Amino acid sequence: MEENESTPQLSEAAARTGAPVPPEGLGEAVASTASGASASTPDESAPKKPVNKKVVIGIVAVAVVLVGVGAFLFARGQAANAGRLAIHESAEKIVSADQELVDLDRYADLEYFSLALSDPSDADDTFSSATDSLDAAQKELDEAKSSEWALDGADKDAIAALQSSVDARRNMVETGRKVVDSLGGAYTASSSITSYYSDLSNFQTSVGDAISVVNAASDVASIDSARFSTDVEGAKQHASSLSADVSAAKAAVPSADFSKFQDVADKSVALADLLSQLSGAISSGDTSSVNSIAQTFNSDKNDLVDAMGKTEELSNLADLLVTDEDKSLAADYQSARDAAVASLEPLSSYTGIDLSDLTKGSSLLD
Repeated sequence: MEENESTPQLSEAAARTGAPVPPEGLGEAVASTASGASASTPDESAPKKPVNKKVVIGIVAVAVVLVGVGAFLFARGQAANAGRLAIHESAEKIVSADQELVDLDRYADLEYFSLALSDPSDADDTFSSATDSLDAAQKELDEAKSSEWALDGADKDAIAALQSSVDARRNMVETGRKVVDSLGGAYTASSSITSYYSDLSNFQTSVGDAISVVNAASDVASIDSARFSTDVEGAKQHASSLSADVSAAKAAVPSADFSKFQDVADKSVALADLLSQLSGAISSGDTSSVNSIAQTFNSDKNDLVDAMGKTEELSNLADLLVTDEDKSLAADYQSARDAAVASLEPLSSYTGIDLSDLTKGSSLLD
């Protein structure tokens, strides 16, 4: 009964205050619900959010990309360093090649003394050494090219310039060989003419010594015949060598006119023969023959001096020995050399690595 009585009282109170009156029995339900809610925990009441797999995949993908980029940049840096080192090594090998190639200048120089000092066998050694250095330079250059993907534009330009340098120097070797092959005869002939002048000087010395022996005596009987005979033999040997020198020069360059040199050699042989006759007359004490031979000797000696004055001067001998074809090949060599020097110009502004040993220290720049 008390329960029933209280319900109307609540309703009346609510009516007096203007509050809505819950239906009968609802109050107990609301109270029961509130009591239950206050007893529950947050974990039991809040639903769990599912993990977003797309976000996780995205994070992993970004991480993979970052790691990949880092690895690529590291590999690129390593390749760039290796490429620049190869550029430097290639340049150093070219420096070594230039130290050999500069010797070719002597073989292509058409001056007489250069020709006379040139030995084709030495040229072969030069070609071989220079080619070995150029091959080594090309190997390093190929290494640099394999790293071009990691290099910048300046590095690639340096590689191209170095390739041009190697190619230009190979052309120097090729044209140099042609010059040496073409001038082979001129080298031999110039060497023979050098020997000719040496033998001519020795001949004159022997003749002068023989004359001194005669002039030192007061008469034929007092002439030191033994010493005179020794000087005469020396003169004869040197005269014979003169003839051999001219013959060798003719054989080396058949197209050259060595007639003036031959005339000197012939007159020298004739003069040596007169000295031999004079020696016999002195040994026999034949004063008349001595005087007669001496007069002929003096006349022939003057003719020899005149003939010697007609031979080409040393400065003009190259024109006697060198053909137009030789001159053309020598010009080709000079053009190849100029191109080799010009190929260094683009490298002078390269700052990727120090190449001054080549750009400033090349032997071809001397």
